Amino acid sequence: LSSQRKPELVVETAAEGLAELLTGLALNLNQGEGRSLALALTQVARHAAPGHAQLPVLLAVLLGQAGRADDAVAILRAVDERSPFLPDAREVELELLTDAGRTEEALARARAFLA
Repeated sequence: LSSQRKPELVVETAAEGLAELLTGLALNLNQGEGRSLALALTQVARHAAPGHAQLPVLLAVLLGQAGRADDAVAILRAVDERSPFLPDAREVELELLTDAGRTEEALARARAFLA
């Protein structure tokens, strides 16, 4: 406050605000029995703010929980290399592959991540 600088805005547009709101709601719903609604809201948030870096990872986690590992992995593999959530996306991908019994594929992907 003493520097009289304006704080950085986390949300700059209405679409980003809607995406943040829907993301928070989806996370809360996912704690209970609202998983299908959480998944739907996350997809809406992703379309409202396609540049929101965290949403693909959240969507992939929810898809994985819904038994849709292939869809989740496809979304994670499309995460931009410059995304601050790329390490999270890679971790979730490896977990999904391992949980699906695709250990060799997970190992190959892990090696590729380190190369």
